[in-house]
Amino acid sequence: MGYEDNYGPYLWRDDGIGWLGTGDAALLQDKCREPWREFYEPFGDSVTIMTLPHHGSAHNFHPDILTFAAFRYALATTVEARNRVARMRETLGFVETRRIRTHVVDDLRHSRFRVTCERSMP
Repeated sequence: MGYEDNYGPYLWRDDGIGWLGTGDAALLQDKCREPWREFYEPFGDSVTIMTLPHHGSAHNFHPDILTFAAFRYALATTVEARNRVARMRETLGFVETRRIRTHVVDDLRHSRFRVTCERSMP
């Protein structure tokens, strides 16, 4: 299993891969984030890729959502050229300080994030 992006291919060996979509969850607010974390905590060893809440907006982001043990890649799905997402680059920069890769997936033809699942047979 692995993915390929502008950084090139990245392969996971034994730890598997899990994808968590956050939608427009208001995870900056404690009253929303704490139940969300409590619900998803049991899956923490499986969450490898996550879409950031509300397209990566700083108004919905909190660092506590980055604590999943297997978390390696954060996506922001938006049309960045329209400047509709509040401080998205600030959010992505913070995520990268945690050594988590980031990628913006938008409506451009060359924008993509591909996950390929396969198995190797001896």
